[in-house]
Amino acid sequence: METGNYEILIIDDHPIVLEGIKKIASTLEGVKCDGILEVEKLENSFSSRPPYDMYILDLEFPKADGFSVIKSLRDKAPDSRILIYTMHEEPWMLAKLINADIDGLVSKNADLSELQKAISALQNGDTYFNATFLDMIQRGQNFYIEPEGKGPNLSCREKEILAYIVKGFSNKEISGLIYISENTIKTYRKRLMVKIGAKNAADLAFKGKNLI
Repeated sequence: METGNYEILIIDDHPIVLEGIKKIASTLEGVKCDGILEVEKLENSFSSRPPYDMYILDLEFPKADGFSVIKSLRDKAPDSRILIYTMHEEPWMLAKLINADIDGLVSKNADLSELQKAISALQNGDTYFNATFLDMIQRGQNFYIEPEGKGPNLSCREKEILAYIVKGFSNKEISGLIYISENTIKTYRKRLMVKIGAKNAADLAFKGKNLI
């Protein structure tokens, strides 16, 4: 990968935190980092350039709700990776984040090495939850059903990919059909397994039949 070929935008209203994340991310091969302190500037970036490969953001901003920012990113940059770096470790917050369609989650209470691992994992097409959040998920807490009983909140792209999975298409076949990389398809598959609560590929296809 050429230097600066993978572009990350960091959104955090604390200058020291923003610069710290930039320093950590910039140590990874091929990564170029930009940062903004005001989430309101995010909209301008969509009109002036293509979406970034990855967005790293907190959940709390003076003039915006983090979940509305995530939704905007998913609407305008559906194939970009989203990593949340937050102080919140409450189970209800994790539930909302899983349904918000993110790719990674790291607590600000975790060691800084966790943040570097997360950025690297997302860059390589994987998902990443640091130990605190992963433990909550593995304990089998009910994070997957919306309060109104509508099932997991899936994006249009997730529903499209899930439909192909249910029909038995491989990651390579889906990649060729919708023109996104095979690694990205693998990421969507992992995200769908978390959101739906599937134990394995067969369980994902079985449960997915009722969601498309």
